[in-house]
Amino acid sequence: MGDSILSQAEIDALLNGDSEVKDEPTASVSGESDIRPYDPNTQRRVVRERLQALEIINERFARHFRMGLFNLLRRSPDITVGAIRIQPYHEFARNLPVPTNLNLIHLKPLRGT
Repeated sequence: MGDSILSQAEIDALLNGDSEVKDEPTASVSGESDIRPYDPNTQRRVVRERLQALEIINERFARHFRMGLFNLLRRSPDITVGAIRIQPYHEFARNLPVPTNLNLIHLKPLRGT
């Protein structure tokens, strides 16, 4: 196993909680005062730039979905593209109506990709 990142002794030390195996240099004591805790759940990063690629994907999906429904129903469906909003997952989940059904689907990649 020449391409393993950790040796078996290092893996055992991590699993057992041992701190005897130290291959990396320790940080200097003077730099520790500059360290601040970071919690990604409470931090909000304001994204001011438009997400052009995501908007193009959203519009293309709506157009193809509209054409697919037209071919299936033989009537012109009214499908509009909504604005893209960036929000934390807990806000999204809190605003879902009850009952809601979310599905996660994994597909094999298409041939040639």
